[in-house]
Amino acid sequence: MAKRIIIRLTGGVGNQLFQYAFGRVQSLQDSRILILDKRSYYLRKERELGRRFALDQFRIVASDPSIADALYIRLINMRFIGRIVRMLSWSCVKEEKFEHDKYKLLHACPYVTGYWQSYKFFDDHRDLIRSDLTFKTSVDNEPLAQMIRAAGESAVMLHIRRGDYLNDINHYVLGFEYYQRAISHLLLTHCSDLTIFVFTDEPEWAHQNVRFEGVRVIIADDFRDNPDLDLQLMSLCHHHVLANSSFSWWSRYLSRDKGICIAPRNWHIPGSNKVLSDLLPPHWIPL
Repeated sequence: MAKRIIIRLTGGVGNQLFQYAFGRVQSLQDSRILILDKRSYYLRKERELGRRFALDQFRIVASDPSIADALYIRLINMRFIGRIVRMLSWSCVKEEKFEHDKYKLLHACPYVTGYWQSYKFFDDHRDLIRSDLTFKTSVDNEPLAQMIRAAGESAVMLHIRRGDYLNDINHYVLGFEYYQRAISHLLLTHCSDLTIFVFTDEPEWAHQNVRFEGVRVIIADDFRDNPDLDLQLMSLCHHHVLANSSFSWWSRYLSRDKGICIAPRNWHIPGSNKVLSDLLPPHWIPL
């Protein structure tokens, strides 16, 4: 049987993209078949959060589990039996112990779980990852896409995430002063002729609160009906002002990466052991 690597998918689109990119490169380096474990999206917790398997909108290179793989995945995720299986097989690779557990990737079929939110895991294969993550559906005929293209190098993607962050102890909502500083930076280093395209999960809040003096602001929600297209539309912009969100992060990574990218310096909650320089490529500007 061909060697495999099984990546556990969890979370929203941005998280899945990081997990896929990590697994894709690991499978390539060791000539393995990449298997995606989608089991999380059949669980009540993910369904209640409105999360679903989202990688089917991209041209990914991965396989579904075989019957044997599915049984293995089920066993390794069971509360008590899974602990025994993980101990006996020495095959479970967890992100928080990755430096210690790297050797487990040599196992015949490692089961890998984590978020893997660092460009360093896959940036050496950027062209491959960007090719895999080509969108299957084009937005060329979308009114908003035409507006972004018409704005050219003046188009700024500005992402505001509030919704689920308002009651999430693991994330926090960025203050509007961050966005004001980001736009001021763009005006100083670029030009005054900017068109800001605001993507947000709370468009009504954006209508009431997002104002920048002398700058045209367009709320994306007014010009598109399908939020599933947001990532592709966001990636079309020349400049990017990110929220502290993996979804936001990928809108830049999948873009042409030509203009300025500004990201919040306080991306992680206080006390987090995550390092900002692992998350943000060197040419992105923390603010």
